[in-house]
Amino acid sequence: DQRLSVITGAMIEWAENPDVISAACAVVMNALASEEADYETVETTGLVVSVLKAMRKHPNSEYLQRCGCGALCNLLLRGSSKDNFVTKLDGLTTIAAAMKMYPGNVRLQMSGCIVISILSKLPELKDHLIEAGCVELAVAAFRLRKNAQNNHAKVIKDLAPKITSCLMKA
Repeated sequence: DQRLSVITGAMIEWAENPDVISAACAVVMNALASEEADYETVETTGLVVSVLKAMRKHPNSEYLQRCGCGALCNLLLRGSSKDNFVTKLDGLTTIAAAMKMYPGNVRLQMSGCIVISILSKLPELKDHLIEAGCVELAVAAFRLRKNAQNNHAKVIKDLAPKITSCLMKA
């Protein structure tokens, strides 16, 4: 998919500009939600690395963090390499930092909970998830959903107890 290659190039070229990067992350998030997304292109263009770098470089941009988490969530929902995402790219730590920084952003919390839920099903990642504070993040997100009555809050309501239960098992 040529669009994703162009976006990756723009993210590299405009890395210092959080407004451009935020817009790029929004496009990536929406593109990865599409059934037509070419995940081989995602893997080969360095798009995931670009999103993660942008999130680390601009932690004070709430919109960028929300879109970045959404993009990474969509990527994992479509079957991207989960182990590579966590261990080699340190994606979980980046998402956990965004969740901690913006505890009131329901969409960001929902995306983060989906990522944690997907990864919590992999026994080899359990310790990594616990060390990253994912149990506490799921509990905090669950508390947040009480103040938000929308579909995002419903997803959190369903996932947070499952995450906690899964990670607390011996």
